[in-house]
Amino acid sequence: MAHSSFLGNIEHIKSLILDFANTAHGANWITSEAYNGIISSLTKEKIIIGVVGQMKNGKSTLINALAFGDQVLPSATTPMTSTLSFISHAAVEKVMVEFYSTEDWERIKQLAADTSDVSDTAESARMLTESAVEIQEEIPNLLSTSRTIKFEDLAAYTGANGRYVPITKSIFIDHPASVLKGVSIVDTPGFNDPVISREQRSREFLERADVVIVVLYAGRPLDAMDRSLLFEQVRTAGAGKAILLLNKYDTVINEVGGEEKVLEYVKKEINKTIDTIRKEDSIMAEIFQESKIIPFSSMFALLGKMSDEQISEHEELSGYYSFFKTNFKNLKKEDYIKFSKLPELEAEIEAIINKEKVKILIMKPSTELIGKMKEKSINISKNIFTLNKVRSTLSKDSSEIDLEFNNLKKIKIEIHDQVKKSYNEMQEIVKIKCSSIVEIIRDERDDVFKNISKSLPEIGDWQKNKSYIEVCHRVIADALIDFRKFINKTIVGAAKELHYEIKRALNQLDQKITSIIKNISQDNLNEIEYLKREFIQLFEIHPSEISTSIKIEISGFLGFWGVNRNKVIEFVQSEMDTRFSIDKLRGGEMVGSISNLVMPLIEQVSEMASTIINPITDALYDAKQNMEDKEKRAKEIDTNLIELEATLSVVDSKRLEFENKIKELTNEKNVDSFN
Repeated sequence: MAHSSFLGNIEHIKSLILDFANTAHGANWITSEAYNGIISSLTKEKIIIGVVGQMKNGKSTLINALAFGDQVLPSATTPMTSTLSFISHAAVEKVMVEFYSTEDWERIKQLAADTSDVSDTAESARMLTESAVEIQEEIPNLLSTSRTIKFEDLAAYTGANGRYVPITKSIFIDHPASVLKGVSIVDTPGFNDPVISREQRSREFLERADVVIVVLYAGRPLDAMDRSLLFEQVRTAGAGKAILLLNKYDTVINEVGGEEKVLEYVKKEINKTIDTIRKEDSIMAEIFQESKIIPFSSMFALLGKMSDEQISEHEELSGYYSFFKTNFKNLKKEDYIKFSKLPELEAEIEAIINKEKVKILIMKPSTELIGKMKEKSINISKNIFTLNKVRSTLSKDSSEIDLEFNNLKKIKIEIHDQVKKSYNEMQEIVKIKCSSIVEIIRDERDDVFKNISKSLPEIGDWQKNKSYIEVCHRVIADALIDFRKFINKTIVGAAKELHYEIKRALNQLDQKITSIIKNISQDNLNEIEYLKREFIQLFEIHPSEISTSIKIEISGFLGFWGVNRNKVIEFVQSEMDTRFSIDKLRGGEMVGSISNLVMPLIEQVSEMASTIINPITDALYDAKQNMEDKEKRAKEIDTNLIELEATLSVVDSKRLEFENKIKELTNEKNVDSFN
């Protein structure tokens, strides 16, 4: 069945940018350096979609429907078959399996052997060791290794009763499905993972994820296990990224009384949860409140994407298909995708990504390309200006040209001195602001650590080691999430203040230049004012466009597993001191990002004297060199002007065409940077 995915739409936009960049580069409208930068920006960023949920909630079927449109991933039916999977695009199908390390397996055996530990984590470890008996002799040679396998052998490593499932740590899947271009899907193993390194890696990817899909079962949404998942796995991703998917709503729709009733019930349960946790857990309350809730049927979505011939190749899917045709007689095959709510899911993923990621994936290279095209237009306009100046100057005699040339050289020196002074002042403004931000972030860092130290609970009568660790993780993660928000807000605020300061300094420089040139001839005065206005156009960036996204790898702070409060505090203190030392704050990404946001503007200021004087002096020099054959030079200029004006018209029309297409394809939601 044909179905248009938003991921395909993003890829279509990226292709449009690539085609336009190729055209612009081929026509020498942009430099090779600018072209390579745009291509790099366009290809290096990926959308990361994390999928979490309990076993048998339909995660694998969801991914099969969302990414492949076919039955590619086998379903996980036990804790063992719930593997950490990374799914990405590649021209050729490939599967790489990573086995547990020797250290991982030793920990699993230790957990399994501790009969006093009745935790779910220990029970998972016992299931793994018991199931590994059949491959006992192979295990020593497989631990700490990886292997490439065929797609058809995937079930042996992640499917029910798979021979190598007990020791499979992670699976990396490359697939040529077009929807995966520019996308990575991470399927996390779920709860009570006895493998510490795998659980930590899951946290890291969920933290980096642009969207986290939480797959709930509509028949028992938000049970204790679901709430644990939301609290422990989703929180580090942050608010505004989670989607709560009420999967298999088709199985309860008749019992509950329709889709609206299912949704109403879950919203009521979520509101109860929010009321309960708001006072003690603001992070999770925020995540709940901002998460979209979608009734969903992954099986209907998958069957809707597959042809009848494809379905017939899978016994399990054929059974579902027959059941649906019998029990949902009002639905035709072409209605399955709509009924599944896949379009609503994709629309919500798109909405979340549009808030931030689209600016990096699409708008950044688009804006850069349009900016380079604008620079090209300005340069062509300057060339047109210079030629017109040469033509008008050809009527003057040599002594008049020499007088103007010498006057402009003196004025350029005065302007250059004033520009240099303003340039140094602007750099000092940035230096002072960056120093103050270092102090602000350092003070906040110290407060964050103090709050973590106070909030970590005493061990008390905890029955399970992991329970205490999870509470510590929650306290630390929440504090660091707030710290991350504080840093980003502080840096954006500082960058906006600096933007205004630079604009103010530029206005003052403009006035000083006007004062310097007030006594020159009217023609040259008008020409310098014109070139100055053209130059200042490059600074027309609205402060609302300034944004940054500083990352704090929260999962790195959660790498402790011993139950010792003092050791936890020491660990966090060490991480704080290492990651946020004064030297790293001064020279690292955080404060460095402020300079990155404003320094390009300041660097352009240093070229102001040359930019507004050289076109005039170049024209005077050109005219002086061609005094003996004025008519020939005038004809050459007329020919060049026709070519330049034609090129300018093409460049401007192509740029506007591209700009309008991007606006249209993104529904003008994320094109502030164009205005």
